Amino acid sequence: MWSDSATAFGLDDRGRIEVGRRGDLNVLDHVHLANDLATGVVSTLLGGVEVVSFDELTGVSAGMPVSVPSSTHK
Repeated sequence: MWSDSATAFGLDDRGRIEVGRRGDLNVLDHVHLANDLATGVVSTLLGGVEVVSFDELTGVSAGMPVSVPSSTHK
């Protein structure tokens, strides 16, 4: 399912958790997840580096914004 979104944006090296692929990962605790609030986030990894741990920023800067050409938007 996620690989479809990545492919739609031309990000062929993303969308699946596999060795050698790029990607960011969010781990959520649905029991403690609040609607419209950034709580219940167990961990966020950007490029393999943890940037959020138990709802708190780690202070580590990782990754970079992805710019998608307007011609790929559907």
